[in-house]
Amino acid sequence: WYEWPRLPTGRSMSIFLQRLNERWGADAKAVGLVLDMDGAFLRCFSANPLSNNSIQCSPAPQGLITVLGGPKGITTNFKATLEETFRLQGVPLLEVSLGPEEQMAHACVAHLRLQDDAGLLRAAVTDLLLLGRSDYESLFRATEAAAHRLSRRVLGKKLWR
Repeated sequence: WYEWPRLPTGRSMSIFLQRLNERWGADAKAVGLVLDMDGAFLRCFSANPLSNNSIQCSPAPQGLITVLGGPKGITTNFKATLEETFRLQGVPLLEVSLGPEEQMAHACVAHLRLQDDAGLLRAAVTDLLLLGRSDYESLFRATEAAAHRLSRRVLGKKLWR
């Protein structure tokens, strides 16, 4: 069994992140997104982070670095290299899922671009970054339940017959 060397990949990622930092400036906040079936289900729901109401909110990320895993995903060893490199460069790395099934890479990129163009992606990433996965998922379960209660009250029995 041969294990592909990870050092060149880690170096390349490190150089890439350093150059982004130089290009965007030290004050720019970047966040990495790893698309992974086991990641938090990213819910692009609002143009403003919902967590703004409950905690001291830092500015939304100015740069998003998306990492795709390819048809077989990212191997455990490469994922460890990715996580370590982002950590050493001071860039948070979030594992996110875009749905319950694996999708083609071009569809994932298109989805993220559309959400960003609509002004919804950065708010969702900000909520996940600030709250962490568990609280983020709890927030959206509560938000969905509240939306259902509100729709019943606003729309009455029109939709519930």
